[in-house]
Amino acid sequence: MNSKKIKNVYEQLVIKLEERSRLGGVMATMHWDQEVVMPKAAAENRSKQMAALAGVLHEKSVDVEIGRLIDELFDAGINNFTEIEQCNIYEAKREYELETKIPKELIQELAELSSSGHQVWAKARQENKFEDFAPTLERLIILKKKWAEFAFPELDPYDANIDVFERGMRMERLTPIFDKLKKELIPLIDAIRKSSIKPDINFLKGNFPIDKQEALGRIISKDIGFDYDRG
Repeated sequence: MNSKKIKNVYEQLVIKLEERSRLGGVMATMHWDQEVVMPKAAAENRSKQMAALAGVLHEKSVDVEIGRLIDELFDAGINNFTEIEQCNIYEAKREYELETKIPKELIQELAELSSSGHQVWAKARQENKFEDFAPTLERLIILKKKWAEFAFPELDPYDANIDVFERGMRMERLTPIFDKLKKELIPLIDAIRKSSIKPDINFLKGNFPIDKQEALGRIISKDIGFDYDRG
């Protein structure tokens, strides 16, 4: 395969990946809206929307054309590409192989329950009633275990789910870290609770004008480089 054809195949793959990425961006915006703006009564409909979109995104992710393009690029020789292009190809291959293991129905059920469950969790947290959220959490754990069986059958289900957020991380590495933190933090928290020193926290309370909060938020976000012409 000549260099021009190789380049063309790579560009076709990028188009496919960008389309998938845009759908992911739509889902992220819907998640944000759900947590920040959306009325509570819209939760049921939003969870159905999330499930539908998750199904579309999954179909795009397992498109056989993506698999064919990836195979062509590897057949052409991965060293023909820049480091960034190689990373894109390797990541595309990993995501494609992972997505093709998961049934669409499971993806949709997880998306719907995660969305509807957020509202249940928020209400239970506000009212300090974990028992109201327990059935949803139990169902989520069951689905996450199913997902792990499909995605990484060779791993412990918890390790499989950790891998999504911290690739390569395993409980055998995390447990000593958490054990050390518990050893230090639990006595510290207990000592703080028992301390006779009660710091003044009145500055954390009060009524603050929303317009001034927004103005401050804009100043801070602008200083860290947020572009208001783009988002």
